[in-house]
This record gives sequence, C-alpha cells and structure tokens, in this order.
Amino acid sequence: ELQSTMQPCASLIENYKTPNGYQTELLKIFFLVLQVTYFIQCGQAKSVRNTLKSLQHYISAILNRFESSSTSDPTLAEWHAISNGSPFESLRWLHKDHLGLLANVLNVTHLVQTGALEKANELVVRTLGSVEKLRNRESGPSTTPLLARYLLTSASFITNRFHIQLLENQVR
Repeated sequence: ELQSTMQPCASLIENYKTPNGYQTELLKIFFLVLQVTYFIQCGQAKSVRNTLKSLQHYISAILNRFESSSTSDPTLAEWHAISNGSPFESLRWLHKDHLGLLANVLNVTHLVQTGALEKANELVVRTLGSVEKLRNRESGPSTTPLLARYLLTSASFITNRFHIQLLENQVR
C-alpha cells in the first residue's frame, strides 16, 4: 500500500518547482530517505540499491553546492541558501553535516543486510571518525548565546543517535 502512495509522491516531487533550488533538492533527499528506510525496514536490500545511490548522489551534490558557496561561514551560507524565499517553502530538517552521516548510516545498514560485513565495518570506522569530529565541533564554548546552545544541543542529540546506530551495526 505504501508503494502505491510513494509513486505519485515521487512524480509530484519531481515536478515541484521553486525559485530556490536548494529546497527542491532537500525535498528530494527527504523523500529518498523515506524510500530507503522503507525498503531496508522491509528487508528488500537488493531493491534499495538504486534508490540509495540516488540518495548519495543528491546529498553529495548539495554538500558540494554548500561548500562552494561564496560566504565565508559555511553554516551561514547553508542557512541563507535554504531560507531564501518564502518561509512556508522552507525545509531544513537536517544540518549538512548530518546529511552526510545519514547517508553513511543508511549505507552501513544496507551493507549489513546484504551480508557485506567487511565493507560495512570499514564504512563504520570511517564514519565514526566523522562523528567524533562533529562531536568536538558541537561541544562549543559555554559563552555561546542561548539559541545557539539549544541548536547545538539538538544537533548533538542527532549526532549521538547516529553514533549509536553505527555502533549497533558494528557489533553485528
């Protein structure tokens, strides 16, 4: 039943046009994450391969666009790029660093399901290094403003959750 709902949604997202290209890409990434997690949860590891590759491609493309932005502060560049335009069309569900981690966590889960445990373990080790770098950055100085500390705390929660998921897959 979910598959029959996803098909029309995919075509609606494909045809969705907004003046802000970042929003369209983030919406596609969000939908691809839903598809990948659905397939993984159903145990259809072979069916998810192409969707997972598309997800990785979109995340890589948007991360490259954020990095090549002309603003000196990458987080500020990301925020300006996403919030440009109508606030009702703004979708910012994960920070760019967490998008990369999410792609790796989903890829590890897929590799474990397909039985490629060596590759999964290698990816877990690499991703744990990224998690540690992100944790160090998120534990900013205590002099940061209250709103920034709140945002860092919620980002830290997401990082910790990804860390736990990676450790769970490493144990298998």
